[in-house]
Amino acid sequence: IGAAGTFWLYTALNIAFIGITFWLIPETKNVTLEHIERKLMAGEKLRNIGV
Repeated sequence: IGAAGTFWLYTALNIAFIGITFWLIPETKNVTLEHIERKLMAGEKLRNIGV
């Protein structure tokens, strides 16, 4: 794959994982840990926990 190919692969994976992170991880700004825990214990889906 070579040195250049390794860096391009690393770049592509970073871009992919940034997109996956924004898509899968909910925004939890101004949400307390207690609120998040209550929602998780109640069986709430992870995507519905954020703001």
